[in-house]
Amino acid sequence: MRDTVRRKWSYFVDYYLLKTVIILAAASLAAFIIIRVVSGGDSYKFCTAVIGVTLDSAQSQYLSDTELAALSSAQGVEADKDDILTDSDFSLQSDGLNKLQVMLSNGAVDLKITDEDSFSLLAGYGYFLDLGTVLDDEGMSLAEGLTVSAAGYLDDDNLGFEDTETGKGPSEPYGIMFSSDGGQEDNLVVAIAASTENTEAAASVILSMARETKETEKEGSR
Repeated sequence: MRDTVRRKWSYFVDYYLLKTVIILAAASLAAFIIIRVVSGGDSYKFCTAVIGVTLDSAQSQYLSDTELAALSSAQGVEADKDDILTDSDFSLQSDGLNKLQVMLSNGAVDLKITDEDSFSLLAGYGYFLDLGTVLDDEGMSLAEGLTVSAAGYLDDDNLGFEDTETGKGPSEPYGIMFSSDGGQEDNLVVAIAASTENTEAAASVILSMARETKETEKEGSR
């Protein structure tokens, strides 16, 4: 009897324990994030997710100032620093993707700043807004030369169950390259979250970053 129990436990440890731990950890993380979002534990009104890159102090300050100005303009009242959040706690190699998915499903992320590889991956999941549907002609003209395109999510009911829609959609300009005066991080891509409830403010931040990038490039060419 003891040998049978021991063998069953050994079999469980070898084949199921790690999977069970991973599933429970992911479920706990998702539940924690949902509770925070639904209960209103976070009072911020605009959130930027920084994924796979690190912003230096100059870039962080520029981002905060730009977000506050954009949010104030969109709301019609002056925004406070507590109204914005820059969340850098994301890793696509761990539970960061699960956290991002939960936050996106609750409209809790407005903007994403990432590297080019992560940008292409996330675009394939359908996590960004096509800038061509958000910016007017003047805005797209300002962003010209900075836009970054990637294959999006293919929403096709005719695909079989074994097929994948990820990264099979048309290539669209989902983001822009960003650099700032004094910034040390290269190849930053900024994009608007597909589920944002602050489209106007997010678009304003994108345009401000486009202006800053072009000014930085102009200064660098002198």
